[in-house]
Amino acid sequence: MLGKQVEDWQWKSVIIRKDKWLPTQHASCIITPQRNFPNNTRVCALIDEENSCWLENRVRSEFLPHEASAILSLPLNHGGSADKLIWSATKNGIYSTKTAYQLLIAKAGKAKSGPSNRNAHKTFWQQVWSLNVPSKILHFIWRACTDSLSTKQNLFKGLSIPNALCERCGSEVEDSAHALIIGVSTAEGNLVGNCGMPRLFVGTARVGSPSRPLSQIHRDALERLNKFQTTTLPPLHTTVESHPTNWLPPPPLLLKSNCDGAIFHGLNCAGLGIVIRNSEGSVIAALSERVPLLPSVDDLEAMAWRRSVTFAIETGLQEVIFEEDSEVVYKHLSATSSSMASFGHITDETRLLVSNLRFASFSHVKRSGNAVADKPAKLAKILLILRSRLKTFTVRLTAL
Repeated sequence: MLGKQVEDWQWKSVIIRKDKWLPTQHASCIITPQRNFPNNTRVCALIDEENSCWLENRVRSEFLPHEASAILSLPLNHGGSADKLIWSATKNGIYSTKTAYQLLIAKAGKAKSGPSNRNAHKTFWQQVWSLNVPSKILHFIWRACTDSLSTKQNLFKGLSIPNALCERCGSEVEDSAHALIIGVSTAEGNLVGNCGMPRLFVGTARVGSPSRPLSQIHRDALERLNKFQTTTLPPLHTTVESHPTNWLPPPPLLLKSNCDGAIFHGLNCAGLGIVIRNSEGSVIAALSERVPLLPSVDDLEAMAWRRSVTFAIETGLQEVIFEEDSEVVYKHLSATSSSMASFGHITDETRLLVSNLRFASFSHVKRSGNAVADKPAKLAKILLILRSRLKTFTVRLTAL
């Protein structure tokens, strides 16, 4: 079904060649011709369950290079969560009618010709919807551009009316272009107005009510627009940011672990950076680690949160505040219910891991307040793995 994608963290019910499980929007199903595995083989046959990693040699020998890379980029959890069916068109994995409509429109658009520069079409509609005019005017513009106005041509298609000719000129079919653009000339050759504009703009002639004279429409429209814009001025005060922009030390006796991720497209990999500090700002432990390139930035940020927790556990720390600059992932970690996002198995496992600590909480900081973790994440580009404690890594951080 359009938009649905299987997210099976145990991978025991997902069939390789039947289900949609690849992390791509355009081809979420396997297209590689069958080689060694039968058609009913499940994804778990590609996983080393003991070490919670993909069997890379098996994956690369079975699938086309681009599909093998997509499979190996999928992050695996270590505990095995319940199977989930998510809606891939949203970041939170939950179905919405808006995204379903967008998918259907996009699918229909591929079947017909369109402009060579689709970004120009998108920019046009962004400018239209940002106009400071009443909603009914925006709706009128949209209907005019999509040929859904109540012109006689459209009415003739669904109603029993004699013909689709313009009632004013009586010689041409009244479509949107004729009603809004084409002018009516007098015998002397002077342009006096559009055929259908008075009726379409005022919207009363065809229901038996009197319409305004053509000469008054422009002045009346300007008066209404000025009145609307005067009463809808932007607020004078901006909202106060709820998240700090600079790093704040943790309370005494607690530690704060900042983490971040960096993407290296040229190397087809990514980096994770973690720095744990005390209430005085001194570095207690730090980590720079290279990982495979993940399907999305949110997946990488979720992986950074989880690695931050496992690193604290490996280091023997029990009272830690875990902080990062991804607000999207932070909201999923702070939620009480299981996440339906593509990275939901990572955030669910992270919450399970912190339950083993004496004290743990999640915190969000603006990007400028997380710069110290960004440095070791980028350092992973040149160092395969760097793990250090105390003064050794403190010197390297100071040098960056």
